[in-house]
Amino acid sequence: MIAIASFGEKLRMEREKQGYTLAQVSQETKIRKHYLAALEKDDFESLPARVYSIGFVASYARFLRLDPDRLVNEFKSLAYTDVPNEPPPIEPKPARILGFPLRNVAAAIVFLVAVLWLGNYVAGYITNQALTPPPQAEEPNIPAPAEIPTMTDDLTLAITAAQPAWVSVSVDGVAQYMGTMQAGESKSFSAQDKIDLRTGNAGGIQLQLNSSPIPPLGAPGQVTDRTFTRSDVTGDTEPVTSTNPTAAPADTLNLEVKCLQRSWVQVEADGEPVYASNMAEGGTETFTAVERIKIRTGNAGGITLILNGQPVEALGASGQIAEKTFEAEGIGMTRRTER
Repeated sequence: MIAIASFGEKLRMEREKQGYTLAQVSQETKIRKHYLAALEKDDFESLPARVYSIGFVASYARFLRLDPDRLVNEFKSLAYTDVPNEPPPIEPKPARILGFPLRNVAAAIVFLVAVLWLGNYVAGYITNQALTPPPQAEEPNIPAPAEIPTMTDDLTLAITAAQPAWVSVSVDGVAQYMGTMQAGESKSFSAQDKIDLRTGNAGGIQLQLNSSPIPPLGAPGQVTDRTFTRSDVTGDTEPVTSTNPTAAPADTLNLEVKCLQRSWVQVEADGEPVYASNMAEGGTETFTAVERIKIRTGNAGGITLILNGQPVEALGASGQIAEKTFEAEGIGMTRRTER
């Protein structure tokens, strides 16, 4: 007859088969050694409370890689035969009022209270608005508009060159233009108080002040200064005459520069710089002065000069730096060439 191993013997035999001691099992499972020994000896009375003992069995079974559910059921059938099976826990049903969950009823009550409070607040606000008379609107005290002083029109000076003429213009004390205007070229300047005009060819330009023509400032080739103010427009005072007009001598200088090749050119008229730029091939510039014209170029052979209608000998070869001064007195001239 084959003896059937008891519950505890099966645990011990499996432990010994795997080569573990009770001390090793206790260290790994954290179950006291004497509880492990009680399980192997079927000494269920020495075990702690039921919930702990069932946990020990399950942990021991998992350590030995046995079926923990099967061993736990077997253990409970052996160790707790006099304890009736625990009925499955009954899940409590949520409280209901008139068939509705208590939670829903509570939410409905809160919502109803909020609606009643809001309705009462709105009704009170509307009532107060209806009973409170609107405040009397005070008429704004709008000050009478200040009288805006009438300003006369700005000064506008239009300049049209009938002949090449050097022109310098300042507007309200600020320089606006300085250069040689070509025949047919027009420029316009506007100011609040005054316009200062200086030209090297008074008879070569035509002027209009606020669209009204102005008589010529002088003869062709004459250097003239003139200042235009508001009084010239309103007629309160006599127009400001030209200051220090200088009559041009018979040999007034008129220098025409034609560019055959791209050349850098610098020109001074009566000691004032009037031009400094690179002239493009085919370009022409004309300069007028009373006493002298000084020209300097970086390409002497790239330009031709005509002084008072007469061709001037070339200043030098192409690419040569040259400088020349033409003087009105006797049409004398000095010349310096750089290589």
